[in-house]
Amino acid sequence: MPVPITSQNFTSLMAPGIREAFFTSYDETVKRESMVPRLFRMQGSTRQNEYTLSISALADFEDFTATGQIAYDDISEGYKKTFTHNEWTKGIRIRRAAKDDEMYGIFDDLPKQRGIAAARTREKHGASIFIGAFAGTAGPDSLPLCSTAHTSPVSGVANQSNSGTDTLSKTTVSSTRLAMKKFYGLNGERIGVKGDMIIVPMDKEEDSWQIISSKGEPETDNNNANFHYGKYKLVVWDELTSPYDWWMVDSVLMKLNLLWFDRSKLELNEDTAFNTYEARYSAYMRYSYGWRDYIWVHGQNATS
Repeated sequence: MPVPITSQNFTSLMAPGIREAFFTSYDETVKRESMVPRLFRMQGSTRQNEYTLSISALADFEDFTATGQIAYDDISEGYKKTFTHNEWTKGIRIRRAAKDDEMYGIFDDLPKQRGIAAARTREKHGASIFIGAFAGTAGPDSLPLCSTAHTSPVSGVANQSNSGTDTLSKTTVSSTRLAMKKFYGLNGERIGVKGDMIIVPMDKEEDSWQIISSKGEPETDNNNANFHYGKYKLVVWDELTSPYDWWMVDSVLMKLNLLWFDRSKLELNEDTAFNTYEARYSAYMRYSYGWRDYIWVHGQNATS
């Protein structure tokens, strides 16, 4: 005898198709559009909170032949950063009769849209690091990511700036790159920061491409070689909200200091509302993100 389609098995029968559509659309969106895995160091987590600590640069090697002894570094502790995982969730409710009638053909699209929304939520959170880079987002040193007055916990080390207001141009790309090369660590030791990536909003995609991809000098009629040609990776992030802000980063140091912890990866759960003949599906994820040191980035809070 056939099993009648009750509210309970209605939910279960729909689940495989909904699950496949949900995760397929999520994975495709992440692969096609997401900058988060490209910029952040992605890690799992098994703890309620994650804790990181920035450390000073290490000193140069010393002549063992002259002293006959190994000289050991005194490592200065930097600022402590706590990553607290937040929970993010959203649900879909589908009435039995509405699914049976399927008047507009929308129900198969709902889980796809929810998967896309999950990917978009993570993307917006990642972009918020840069959107709030100049104000309102306190870092381990109680300052924004990009500040003109970053402090050091080591006595006698001067404040340092990784923030400016320069409009994107070949000249300001040069000056920003040079400023980064002069960055020093928490103990005042030069650490060799090398800006090799430029992050821009969609509004600056064409300008930035011309600056770093033209073999000849951009914005001029001469045939001089373009110093910036081939030096930088370009990241165009559509989630950035300012049409003018841009950033230069050292991609190696970025992966050491720009962190994302997945405490619970995206999951899809099902439930039944028996009295109302509703199938309910809820998506859940839990993660944290942020930076433990600013030394990898120089931001320009431009107005044009």
